[in-house]
Amino acid sequence: MASTSGGRRPSRPTFPPPPAPVRPKRKHVVDTYPDIPLKPSLKAKRRRISVQDNQQLTPHEINELQSAAKNLFLSDDLSQHLSLVGNFANSSVPRESQVKSLWNFCALRFPNSFSLMLAHLLNLSNHPSATRTHIVDLLHLTLTRFHGQDAPRFNQRVLASLKPLLLHVIQNLDESIPELPNFSQVAATIFVIEGWEELLDYVFDALQTEFESTQEKALRVLSRLPETRKECLGAYKFWWHNYESLVPIFLKLFDSADLNIRALTVDASVKLVRLLHQWKFDDEFDKLLQIMIRFLRDFHRDAQTHIVEQRMMDLAKGCTDHFLKRLNVVLGCFFQLVETIDDNTFIKCQSIEIIKILDDRNLSNFSKYHLDLSTESKRSILENCVRLMCRIADVPACYDLGTKHAEISGDYKLGMFLLVGLCLHSQQDILLPFAREMIPQYLNSEDWQKRHAGVTAFTAIGCVHETIMIEEAEKVINISLADPHRRVLFAAIDLIICLVKDFGKDQLKHLSKFVPRLVIIIRSSSIYPSIQLRATTAIHLLIANGADEEAVKSFLKDLMPVLLDLLEKEDREFGKIATETLKSLAVSFPVYLLINTSVKLSKPYMMVDVDFISAVKTVASLKAFTSQALLEEKFMDDLSFIFLGPLLHQSLSLLKDVQPEALSQLCKLPQRVAGQFLSKTMPDLLQTLENAEPFTRKLLLKKSALACDLLTKFADRFPRKLEPWASSICPLLTSLIACTHPEAKIAAVRVLPSLLRS
Repeated sequence: MASTSGGRRPSRPTFPPPPAPVRPKRKHVVDTYPDIPLKPSLKAKRRRISVQDNQQLTPHEINELQSAAKNLFLSDDLSQHLSLVGNFANSSVPRESQVKSLWNFCALRFPNSFSLMLAHLLNLSNHPSATRTHIVDLLHLTLTRFHGQDAPRFNQRVLASLKPLLLHVIQNLDESIPELPNFSQVAATIFVIEGWEELLDYVFDALQTEFESTQEKALRVLSRLPETRKECLGAYKFWWHNYESLVPIFLKLFDSADLNIRALTVDASVKLVRLLHQWKFDDEFDKLLQIMIRFLRDFHRDAQTHIVEQRMMDLAKGCTDHFLKRLNVVLGCFFQLVETIDDNTFIKCQSIEIIKILDDRNLSNFSKYHLDLSTESKRSILENCVRLMCRIADVPACYDLGTKHAEISGDYKLGMFLLVGLCLHSQQDILLPFAREMIPQYLNSEDWQKRHAGVTAFTAIGCVHETIMIEEAEKVINISLADPHRRVLFAAIDLIICLVKDFGKDQLKHLSKFVPRLVIIIRSSSIYPSIQLRATTAIHLLIANGADEEAVKSFLKDLMPVLLDLLEKEDREFGKIATETLKSLAVSFPVYLLINTSVKLSKPYMMVDVDFISAVKTVASLKAFTSQALLEEKFMDDLSFIFLGPLLHQSLSLLKDVQPEALSQLCKLPQRVAGQFLSKTMPDLLQTLENAEPFTRKLLLKKSALACDLLTKFADRFPRKLEPWASSICPLLTSLIACTHPEAKIAAVRVLPSLLRS
């Protein structure tokens, strides 16, 4: 049997190979719009649907929208596509309908297909400008939502198809990009997702053309590109590899006759300047920065500069050292912006903010530049500062004691900052005419904001040149204290406080006349607490700094009850200021304070804070009156009142608090006034002892004990001076020793040794 293991196999009959199966070519939606399957796949079913995708959508509505989207993408009907764009552009469509609308459904569920469809629509040149703008807006909305929510869903083939379509639109765009505001952002979004070398090549070449429209398109796209490695590595590499070429290109574009081109060049240059500063390429940085500052210095009024100004703000914060190297150029630029008389408040605030940043870093050079400003410039800046200070709101919460300045706007603060700095470095011939001519116009305005700005501006000027502003200050305060608006009233009181701190005693008499009106403000129940507290502070400063004595005497009777009322308020700030004011009165006008607190004080006030009142009287007043300067014959009545005041008073608690302090002051009385002093005090003291008969009421016995203590101190302090009254004293002491009151009996016994030695 033959083995077949190594034998040759019989050959098979040969036939030509069958042809490979050829599928019929047909237009399939996947070929053009890759993210719409004809049949729902398992992956699509499992895909998470966000709340934004289908808010309040029923399954039936979802099926209808998905079917409509399929028909839309398979259709070549241009009118159907444009109607969808029109639905998006219709602002009258309510939000509920927009959520369920087809365009919103397509943008969120099928962004790949929808983006390609919109890109094809953009390449058709027969659309009106408004329609093209809506198409770009819808494309921008689709890309930003898509990129922000689920970037891995972006199909690479769609990106490859979108890039040439959009680049063709950029290259052949007839109308300017400002009419399509989101178009440059669309290009930048695609670049961030995957990079776009062709776009960079176009931008680089377009910057070097002589056509302004082409340059504008390139600059707008370039200004939208990221600049940091973290945002987009591709854009960062573009800046790194081309900075040497871009610097001369930008320098050339700065010389363009078109102001818009120059503004856009600054906007794009800021990105490069930041990177140059980061890379420490100082030469290139200096060249660009100098040109940018020169551009702003030549600025007068243009709508594009608010973008540039914000960029310069970022540069000022990040590159302050370089700004300080050319401080005169920088300040000249921004002061000119502030000086320009127009309504562009944003520009001025940004400029002052940069000036403030530089001021914080280099105050000496900043002050020198102030001095070099021309008279016309300073006056214009003063006017603009006051105009900025008119931008203030009246919020009731600001009158609460804890938040009185919380609502002040940034415009007001910036205007005030520059105004104060300018006043410190300006001569009288600039400030005085402004204060005398312009500020009265503000004070007579119907708008309270202008009246408030006028008073505040006068405060800044008056505190610098107070000696020659006395008459004007009286007029401003007189008008403002009668103003019906609370903010103006608050500013008027602040003006008084400011002037009190700067005025000398000779000028304070002009302000003392306003104290009665301040007292009325404190007593008014319709005034906010913060204003009342401010008025109390003003009175305290006036008295503490040496107000006119006659003026103080005229209103002291009305002021004392008000100050004691403030002690009853719950807020401690009132009690603190009232305490300081009473102490100032005790030092400056002790007799009047004692008269108003001890003799003419009504009963309700005695329940306030007896310890405080007695402390003020005994400590501050007695120390002031027992000084050598006051111990003269004309003050003997006052001195006797100080020591006999407790004997004449009807309050046991006050008697107890005053007694130690009154006795402790006796040692300060010099011998030369002993005769005068005793002649004033002994008659009342003896009368007190005569009234204290046995079994009399307790208060009289308490006073008798105090009288005995005073006799002891008098005998020790003034030996041999009590002889004229010895015959009257002994019977009275004998009577007290016989009484039943222990304190009076002990006090009478203690007098005898001192009396015998005397």
